Amino acid sequence: MRERIVAVLGAGNMRTAPLVSATLARWYPDVPFGIRLFDANPERLDLADLLLRRLLDDWNDEIPVASSQSATDALDGATEVIVTMHEDCARRMTSRGWSPNLEYFESANTLDLYGGGDRNRPTPVEQLSEQTRRLLENPGLESGSREDAIRESMAQILKIIPEEARLLSLTRGVVLPVERPYAHFDWPPPVAEMGLQLVPHQILRWVRGDEKIEPLAQAADASPVMAWLKDSEAG
Repeated sequence: MRERIVAVLGAGNMRTAPLVSATLARWYPDVPFGIRLFDANPERLDLADLLLRRLLDDWNDEIPVASSQSATDALDGATEVIVTMHEDCARRMTSRGWSPNLEYFESANTLDLYGGGDRNRPTPVEQLSEQTRRLLENPGLESGSREDAIRESMAQILKIIPEEARLLSLTRGVVLPVERPYAHFDWPPPVAEMGLQLVPHQILRWVRGDEKIEPLAQAADASPVMAWLKDSEAG
């Protein structure tokens, strides 16, 4: 069997990135495989890349990883494609625009941001780096809905996905504009907006080794994405 290449489109999706990365890092097929990450947002892409490499260091350190802001590069030779497209990535691809959404962080009292002892307390706004502030940007709704932006971006990408590649979508509430068969899982579950804003901090704790990654391993091993990947081994 030939080498497998798994491409993740919209890899910086904060809902899916931790568990998709863990699942890929825990997959041990009988053939060599590589992982390609794509996202139009460079900060989100960097976070996803950091986390994946951290997990691979512990679980599967021979797997090559390449990250790119070019969907064409990420899809070159792909045998499996996992779509985790998020609104920010879609709008950057389609030039629909995006706008800062830091109102909560700008207006909240610094003590409120610490969450009264919450273990996931975010950094006070005055200490946020420019990179993190940009990461917390959310797409503006004035230039079309989330669903429209994602469908438009995927219409572009679907034209360059290899015909023989297996396709899986984890994108919520969007039917891909494609006639070819594909799988869709409503997984992981939705995360509230404030919860999503905490994910970058959690990722950095995993990357630094401040918190254990074993819970990710347990969730990854039982995930529907793992089952989908293992199905490809018979193909």
